[in-house]
Amino acid sequence: MRGRSLLFIPLLAVTLGLASPALAAPLVVDRIVAVVDDGILLLSELRGRARPFKGHLDAGLSPPQRAAAEAAIESDVLAKMIEERLIAGEAARLHVSVTEDEVMHAMGLIATQASTTREGLLALAAKQGLSEAEYRAELGRQILEGKVLQIKIPPGERKAAAYTAAVVEKQRREMVASLRTQAYVEVRP
Repeated sequence: MRGRSLLFIPLLAVTLGLASPALAAPLVVDRIVAVVDDGILLLSELRGRARPFKGHLDAGLSPPQRAAAEAAIESDVLAKMIEERLIAGEAARLHVSVTEDEVMHAMGLIATQASTTREGLLALAAKQGLSEAEYRAELGRQILEGKVLQIKIPPGERKAAAYTAAVVEKQRREMVASLRTQAYVEVRP
């Protein structure tokens, strides 16, 4: 009996030692994924913005395929978030902002184009994985980007007959590239 208790004590000590929080692997609650000028982007923000896109992944993907697809989505979303921060910084420099009335007006226009109501539009957004606050924030970012582009693109180019979505996207990419050369951007692994 004594031999069993002598064996039990070290086993108990090892078990308690392994369960000790000091020896447990650290749990990352949040971390910085990018620095843009004097602002940061957090992993929680990135995951929140990527969530609707991840929801559309094919359920039949193998775990490695899913992990690769999720990593690609997060990379794309992070690039978009960095661009948005650069544009928001330029908007602040230009004293450009977006009001709640402008967001509500945009929601009304989009609802009308989609032959639905604002409530119907929000229901569609919810099906895409966006809460009302997330949808409003996304609209606000898009409106802000449009306002900055209007200021940055020469009026003669905006009125040209060849002013198409492709031209606007080209000008947007050029503007973002220019803003990026003027800013401090660090992406962290």
